[in-house]
Amino acid sequence: MKWWWMFGILAIGGMMFVNEAWYGNSAAFGTATSMIIVALIGLKSLENRYRIRMGVIFSLLIAEAIYFGLPSYSVAEAEHTLKHSH
Repeated sequence: MKWWWMFGILAIGGMMFVNEAWYGNSAAFGTATSMIIVALIGLKSLENRYRIRMGVIFSLLIAEAIYFGLPSYSVAEAEHTLKHSH
């Protein structure tokens, strides 16, 4: 197994752990996870001279998907607000 596959698997596992521990499973990391899988499979078939360029582009897109998938609120704050308003 190549090192980038190991990094991809660790990144997906890390996102799942962070989603559960920090955001209470409210972060939308499904898009980023599927983009990592597509990047790992798709970059395998490219020639070496295009692989680095497309890898950088995929990395930026995945970073944006992770950034926009994060909730703008904390679960603890939402529960606290809900308890006080109802």
